[in-house]
Amino acid sequence: MEIARLVELPADDTAARRHPHTAAALVGLATGKGLVAVTALLAGPAALAAAPGLTARLAHHCHALLAL
Repeated sequence: MEIARLVELPADDTAARRHPHTAAALVGLATGKGLVAVTALLAGPAALAAAPGLTARLAHHCHALLAL
């Protein structure tokens, strides 16, 4: 396990030098700075996908209340 970690460290350093913007983005995600943006980006499509089901459920619920 330790040998694998020691091999990975120089590989990470090389990748960070070759792709500094990607490395900075990964560090931002790892430290939590970009987690809000990622959550918002993932929540948008999920909300759009869930909207028809939620509106149908609400319409059914409201119709049931009016029938009382």
